[in-house]
Amino acid sequence: MKIQVNTSVLVKAINDVTKAVNNNASTPILTGVKIETTDSEIKLFGTDTNISIERIIPLSIKEETVATIFKSGSIVLSGKYLSEMISKLPKGEVTVEVGDKLQTKITAGKSSFKLNGFDAEEFPKFPTLTEGTSFQMSVNDIKNIVNQTAFAVATSETRPILKGLNFIQNQEGLTVYATDSHRLSFKKLNVAGEDKNVVVPADSLKELVKILENPKDVVDLLVFDNQVLFRLPGIKFYSRLLDGNYPDVSRLIPVNFSTTLKVDIKEFISALERCTILAKEGKNHVVKMETRENSITLTSDNKEVGVIEEEVVSTIEGEELKISFSAKFAKDALKTFEGKEVYVKFSGAMRPFILQAVDDENLIQLILPVRTY
Repeated sequence: MKIQVNTSVLVKAINDVTKAVNNNASTPILTGVKIETTDSEIKLFGTDTNISIERIIPLSIKEETVATIFKSGSIVLSGKYLSEMISKLPKGEVTVEVGDKLQTKITAGKSSFKLNGFDAEEFPKFPTLTEGTSFQMSVNDIKNIVNQTAFAVATSETRPILKGLNFIQNQEGLTVYATDSHRLSFKKLNVAGEDKNVVVPADSLKELVKILENPKDVVDLLVFDNQVLFRLPGIKFYSRLLDGNYPDVSRLIPVNFSTTLKVDIKEFISALERCTILAKEGKNHVVKMETRENSITLTSDNKEVGVIEEEVVSTIEGEELKISFSAKFAKDALKTFEGKEVYVKFSGAMRPFILQAVDDENLIQLILPVRTY
């Protein structure tokens, strides 16, 4: 194999596929990036068996030549060293040529180095997925889903199913849930399709959004028995699905409320951040909240240090309330909203409460209170 590629184009493609490469994999070939040519394009592959990424480099972009294939073939090269070396090359073109015994020479300008390669035939075969439950979303929709829900997934191995996002698809739209049993994120999109209920690992989706660029690009989602394919021009991103039944968390979201606040998001976040100054390192700091006539009071204490009290202006409807909750959970939830103000709705001091945008019912954050009073 011998190819010549625009350096910046190759760097971008390598950076994308190496997000699926485990440099510490016990199987050496899984630490590599597979480079393969066809008649009209160059393909790069990376996988850690949980996620797999295929990146295509066309021979031309907007009628400008970015790659040339002098000799067809394939090779697997160390993802770590390939990425570091290519990224440090000068702008221009880089030539990759496979020689005897899979030794590969890489040259650009006056720079030249060699890497020992692996036989591409030993690289795991990517699935050929042509049919499946399919629907489409924009890149912007996918990024919003991940940014607004993935933070709420579980991080422990106690319940592995909770480390993923639950995608529930039907003719009414797409609903996404994330929970760690102490908080819950709910996101709904007007994306209709065939009935499907799957759980996608949050870690996979976080890697996916790192390689998505144009927010207007449309992404095809193809769901299969044990994996999902996100497909858009030049990129195929495969992820395994989590096994097991996701709990029915929809019933946890309250619909009747005794107290409703409307608060400025930035002001509320700033007050919570000051309240956590007294937090013990590594502890999930709890704040107490009490409603007043036209404001709420947040109290944070550390018996060894002192007490912080914050007042936040708020519109209040309903009953007076005293409640305690995690300051971190509240900050995380507030940061997912894009508007200026948010509703905070309560059903009592010991029942879950929700945060909801003033003008959008399709994003809800739920938090369980903490018993202190």
